Amino acid sequence: MLKNVYNYSGFRNNQEEIIDSLLSFKDTVAILKTGGGKSICFQIPAILAPGKTIIVTPLISLMFDQVRELNDKNIKSVIINSSLDDNMLKDEYNMLKDDNVKMIYISPERLQNKKFINIISKYKISYLIIDEAHTIMWHMDFRESFLNIKEFINLFKYKICIGLFSATVNYWTLKEIKNVVGLTNYNLIKTSFDRPELFYKIYKNVNKINFIDEYLLNNNNQGIIYCQTRKEVMALYDYFKNKYNVTYYHGGLNDEIKMKNQDYFVKRNDVIMISTVAFGMGINKPNIRFIINYNMPDSVESLSQMMGRCSRDGKYGECIILYNDIDLRTLYYFIREIDTTKKDMKEINNIKKYKYISLQSIKKIINSNMCIHRSIAYYFGEKINNCINMCSICVKNIDKKSKII
Repeated sequence: MLKNVYNYSGFRNNQEEIIDSLLSFKDTVAILKTGGGKSICFQIPAILAPGKTIIVTPLISLMFDQVRELNDKNIKSVIINSSLDDNMLKDEYNMLKDDNVKMIYISPERLQNKKFINIISKYKISYLIIDEAHTIMWHMDFRESFLNIKEFINLFKYKICIGLFSATVNYWTLKEIKNVVGLTNYNLIKTSFDRPELFYKIYKNVNKINFIDEYLLNNNNQGIIYCQTRKEVMALYDYFKNKYNVTYYHGGLNDEIKMKNQDYFVKRNDVIMISTVAFGMGINKPNIRFIINYNMPDSVESLSQMMGRCSRDGKYGECIILYNDIDLRTLYYFIREIDTTKKDMKEINNIKKYKYISLQSIKKIINSNMCIHRSIAYYFGEKINNCINMCSICVKNIDKKSKII
């Protein structure tokens, strides 16, 4: 199947081990670094197993991307999410009657949708896959539907095999995810978190607009500029739209504009995307050569996800963080202003504590004199050596030694 359907001659990383685990019907947590080929690991078992597989993801762009690729391979799959109108949803539900439809991509909200539950209960479900499983943590902010995963699983009177897939899960995140999903006995399979092909650079207290302007002027590659807010996205887009080939993306746009701008970026090789974190996760474009964080990320997980868009083909890429003290004050403000309308005080305090700890972790990396590769890997529980010459910290240390010599 790997050769005939996906045109690959052999497995890489821990793909075969993960597929074996799922085909043995063992609940599986798979943590593969970005570009490690996660989708193949659950798509192959889904095709081979009897019945159908439900794939849950909060990322509409990821759904359409993967289903388009599957349909191009003549593997029938459907999408059920809020971006479809009633007629389109009806067509997708009718397609489920076809035994050859093996995969059903849904948003977390469908886990508590009565119509979906009534229809899906008529079919044999082999696997429930949570792709980008770290997004289960988003239940703290706005994806409360994730909390219905356990209840949804219990609706079925037979065993459904669970698969959790992510590129950015540390010990504490995994612990929370297991509690939400109800995992107790499972296989944990993970690869190295390090991306040795990426050059990490941190610039403090620079003029961000001037930096980006000069960088784009001297760089013909395709890349993404990530901003903290929608306002910043539109401000940068307005500033650069007459100078460079740029587009934009954020959660406040309607679905038509999102898809138009996403397709424009994906189908070309000369476009700069200016976006919030709403864009990019699951976009399998191999030749994105740079990522610029216009603001300090709010966590190491967020940083890793954004950097994960870069150079998925394993070639050289640059990942840049532009940081000043205002970024930190803004992030603290966001934590203080968390929506408290639907949560009790204990839950609010736990959420704020988690976010403060996450913020301190990324702040520590940015202000550290340790190799950035090593710092990120250490956060995820992995010990590696210094990169020597693939991050601004190690290069600075090399320059210091040269001057001494």
